[in-house]
Amino acid sequence: MTTFDRADARVLVVDDEPTIVRLLTRGLAGAGYAQVTGMTDSTKVLEHLDANAPDLVVLDLTMPGIDGFRLIKEINSRLPEDTFLPILVLSGLQDQGSKERAFRAGAKDYLTKPVDMREFLLHADALLETRLMSQHMRDTQSAMERTIGSQAAALHETDTARRYAEEMLRLTQFSIDRAADSVFWLDSEGQVLFVSEATCRALGYTREELLGMTIYQVDPTLFKARYRRNWSEIKERGTQSLETIHRTKDGTDFPVEITLNFVEFEGKQYNCVFARDITARKITEKQLEETLIRLRETQATIIQVLSSVTELRDPYTAGHQQRVADICVRIASRLNLPEEQVEGLEVAALLHDVGKVSIPLEVLSIPGKFSMLQRMLVEGHVAAGYEVLRPIFLPWPVADITLQHHERLDGSGYPTRLVGDQIMLEARILAVADTFEAMTTHRPYRSAVDAETALSELCVGKGKLYDPAAVDALCALVEEGLVSPRSEPDLSELNFML
Repeated sequence: MTTFDRADARVLVVDDEPTIVRLLTRGLAGAGYAQVTGMTDSTKVLEHLDANAPDLVVLDLTMPGIDGFRLIKEINSRLPEDTFLPILVLSGLQDQGSKERAFRAGAKDYLTKPVDMREFLLHADALLETRLMSQHMRDTQSAMERTIGSQAAALHETDTARRYAEEMLRLTQFSIDRAADSVFWLDSEGQVLFVSEATCRALGYTREELLGMTIYQVDPTLFKARYRRNWSEIKERGTQSLETIHRTKDGTDFPVEITLNFVEFEGKQYNCVFARDITARKITEKQLEETLIRLRETQATIIQVLSSVTELRDPYTAGHQQRVADICVRIASRLNLPEEQVEGLEVAALLHDVGKVSIPLEVLSIPGKFSMLQRMLVEGHVAAGYEVLRPIFLPWPVADITLQHHERLDGSGYPTRLVGDQIMLEARILAVADTFEAMTTHRPYRSAVDAETALSELCVGKGKLYDPAAVDALCALVEEGLVSPRSEPDLSELNFML
């Protein structure tokens, strides 16, 4: 249960994929967040922040214009020194280097796509609760400093001022002891200077026992060099969030999410630590991860079945979609496309001819040229495939890629005669791979051509019909022996699921 009102929290969602923005904003709205703004143009985010102050920013890393790493740094550089604005990264980049780079830039949390909406909401709630607590702590400290300062000046450090200060201290202690999260105050060496009642309850120690301990006895993963590094970082940045382990008096370890806050008061420096037990969240995350694995396995099976059904319908092209998918993955990798985009392209390639189930088999196997009616039937397979795939929820624009894979740069393709960059990059790559594979594969009504002839034909249409970068990448792959027209089909393995 959250301790803040979701309706009051202002959330900004930034992703260059409109589908992802819609998914997240609807999920947040459905959970009770009433002030959610979605943006797909990262270049307009800073201008938006000049006029609006969000409580949480959710953003992708790989975006055109201003990428997420730069955006995180820009956002944090504009914040007042004592302000904690949580930034939650939601990205398809799963490598450790990207995660570390995002946290160094100032991100407070990191999730990888595709993400379960329940897990996303758990992380969003936790970050917003931390922001609320940080604001409360800052406001309380400011109020105390103002009140004590003005009272001390007015009473000239009389006994009345001393009693008032003691009363404020007791009030602060009372408030902290009623908090659900644990609170530590530490010095630069990790010595425990103050603990809340919640800390005593969570760890099983008395307050007197904890005040004689160091943080290294509470956190078994922490050592002095790391603590000093954390101290330097919070001294520079003001705050830091991370996950670690705390150990109880009886030796039981449990996971916690901690927020470190640098505080300077009356010439002394402190590390104020808020710690939250996330055992329940970790159990939920594990269950969600297991569910996600099962969903991905089911998704792979659905894709495999749909692809197989298409080739059972047209046995003359058996293995065609798998071979096209293999070529697409190699081209996309050569062009350095993000892993998430490569996965979506692979799935689209595996299903790009699913609409052929709507074409009579006798039409598919006709030798020679089609009549006008027959051509209309064949060309209709892209629209039919789009209608088959559109209702299926996938984390990639597979239906749109399938619909566009027969479009051509000069507008001579079908079904909507798109031109140039109106055609998705994935569809342009799929068009090159599909054409090459079809030309180099034997059909009952025509013989296959060799790879050199097929590439020559693609090069003739390069820039007019086909994407130049995709054609050049394919030529290089064939020359290096990484793509061959003799590839065998293998629908039992889906690369995007590995």
